[in-house]
Amino acid sequence: MQYIVTLILIFLSLAANGQKQNNSWCFGSKAGLDFNGGAPVVFSSAINCAEGSASVSNRHTGALLFYTDGVRIYNRDHNIMPNGNNIGNDLLSSSLQGMLIVPFTDDSNKYYVFALEDESRSEGALFYSVVDMQLDAGLGDVMQNRKKIKLGKGFVEGMQAVPTCDGHWLILSSRNSNEFLSYRINATGIDTQAVVSKMFHPYVTSVLGAMKISPDRKKLLYATYTSRQVGGQNYAVATINDFDERTGKVTGGEHLIDPTGNATYYSVEFSENGSKAYLCDSRFGGIYQFDLSLPTPLDIKASKKTVYQHSTSNEAMLMQMGPDKNIYVAIFGKNYVDRISNTNAAVPAVMYNHGAVTLAPGTTSLKSFPPEVTYPEEGSLDTFFSTKDVEVCEGGSMLLQGQQDAISYTWQDGSRQSTFIVPAEGTYWVTSQFLCSQQTDTFNVKVKSFPLNLGVDTTICKGYPLTVSATIPGDSVEYTWQDGSNADSFIIAWPGAYWVTVDVGECVIRDTIYIRENDSAYFQLGADTILCIGESYNLYLPADVDTFIWSTGLKDSMLTVDTTGSYFLKIERGGCSYTDTVVVQYAEESLVLGNDTLLCNGDELTIGSTSILNSTYFWNIGNMIDSITVSTAGMYALTVENRCGILKDTIQVDYKICDCEPFIPNAFTPNNDGRNDMFGPLMKCRIESYEFIIVNRFGEVLFRSTDRMQKWDGTYKGRPCDVGGYFYLLKIKNISGKDDLRKGDVILIR
Repeated sequence: MQYIVTLILIFLSLAANGQKQNNSWCFGSKAGLDFNGGAPVVFSSAINCAEGSASVSNRHTGALLFYTDGVRIYNRDHNIMPNGNNIGNDLLSSSLQGMLIVPFTDDSNKYYVFALEDESRSEGALFYSVVDMQLDAGLGDVMQNRKKIKLGKGFVEGMQAVPTCDGHWLILSSRNSNEFLSYRINATGIDTQAVVSKMFHPYVTSVLGAMKISPDRKKLLYATYTSRQVGGQNYAVATINDFDERTGKVTGGEHLIDPTGNATYYSVEFSENGSKAYLCDSRFGGIYQFDLSLPTPLDIKASKKTVYQHSTSNEAMLMQMGPDKNIYVAIFGKNYVDRISNTNAAVPAVMYNHGAVTLAPGTTSLKSFPPEVTYPEEGSLDTFFSTKDVEVCEGGSMLLQGQQDAISYTWQDGSRQSTFIVPAEGTYWVTSQFLCSQQTDTFNVKVKSFPLNLGVDTTICKGYPLTVSATIPGDSVEYTWQDGSNADSFIIAWPGAYWVTVDVGECVIRDTIYIRENDSAYFQLGADTILCIGESYNLYLPADVDTFIWSTGLKDSMLTVDTTGSYFLKIERGGCSYTDTVVVQYAEESLVLGNDTLLCNGDELTIGSTSILNSTYFWNIGNMIDSITVSTAGMYALTVENRCGILKDTIQVDYKICDCEPFIPNAFTPNNDGRNDMFGPLMKCRIESYEFIIVNRFGEVLFRSTDRMQKWDGTYKGRPCDVGGYFYLLKIKNISGKDDLRKGDVILIR
């Protein structure tokens, strides 16, 4: 038997992205959402932007620090920072993913604020400014010498920041070529020499685009739309690409949907664990889900399911994963936003709530939400150690499995698979290598043993059951045998396989025993039989027995029976013994039901014959049993038939009205010697009602009962009564309805 225990190694968290820097959103027209309590709470902000916005909170407290619409930057008091105007766009911002806040790697007070020009600006330039939270008395301000610095031009709306060991990658795409551009940001600043990656599909002269990085930072979702004509229709694409956070390269690429006309793929998002992709077509109002866990691109494309279909075009806009792990959907021009919950589940288990959150009065959602703010991975190039004591159930094996996000694994024996099967008790360790760190975990594996043993496979003699025990010490032990019974032992009477499963806390153990049967000693003397007067019956010894004994002590191979009785033969053969018994009964020569009788009304009488083997019984009242109980007058006749002949007899039973004459003693001795300890009337007749009362000389009732079987024990309220005389009163009604009243006295003697 084998019991598998799977142990998932839980490593120290190497990323700080699950903190509170994204807990306050400012977006749309003066709208705001606060996630610090878990569920979003609405508030009013000063922002007013059609599309992109960005906001950041204190990573430890979740308190709002500042936010931007790409034109100006607001502090936590919702006022424009002193130097916060004209940071990028000089119009009302309308750049889809055009704003992004990236924390400095080496200074917790400083932030890069990136602003992409919107589609109305032909240059498509990217600017950045630096906010220092130590300025303006801690409210923050844009540094004078680090404002609206141009990083490049010719970019599509949409960008993503990906955290690394020592900083971030800033990913953009080109308007006029099929290229992704990745800029490294670290403690030395922004590397203006981009890492260039070719897109796998033909380039599109687009200014509209959206992208999202997966939770494990290995996949990049990308969607774009253009007025370029392909086959007479506008060309739009939505792709899933590979991303290497070590090099910044975007590679591979597969279409989620074949390039299609007239759609506007406005927004993309991943589920919480990255297993699902979500795509929003704002033109036709559809929100779709794709299963990225499927093995082939064709399977992924075929997995497309509609999550929700809006009835109005250009209503559902950007999607953004919230701190509460729900995806929120911006609804253009409405005082509410939608929400997608249970995002890892497949349609229809995923839940879409239209109008899930009503915004603050006087505020509206427009086209987007603030993008996620991420911090570089902490613990750069650090090594962590841990030691754990673990137990495996006896008879089982243990599977140690490294963290899935590790780049490589090295086990104590040099093997490099992500899993290791523990062969025996001992010490094991694994070093899991991550991009920025490594962790070595040591495991002291011990075996939890239990004394479960049904015994060795064996042979039982036919007719002699074997009891096997599975008893395990402990209070919370549950047993389940192969037939579903739950005792701690089992009686085996037949050959076959028998097993028990024992649940002992965290362990489930099992044992099996195989039983064979030795029927070499099995025999039958014959059926029970009836003999007629003068007959005899021969019982024979089976052949080839080792030893035998008849119940009469006879040593011969044949026993002649000529007397009613039970006869057995015990033999031994082939290592087993067996005993069989036969009953031989002589038929009666005559049938006697008894003399005619006269009974008191209410009495019963049982009449009949001794049960005779292989006989049938016929009563004149229809019964077919050997005896009956009668309670009414009449003639009763019985006929008994067997191979020896037919016997008949009759009996007349009559009834009369009888007086009920009780016997009442005049003294009793309640001293617990077992003789005369109780006092009360004795009656053999049946009655309809009964009451018996005992009083003392003062007229105080000491005992009262309506149960004729209950007698007085000479006590009152549990205390022994004094020696002396007491009075009784007996009231009865017989079965004919006659009342009878008896009075008298009794002497209590001790």
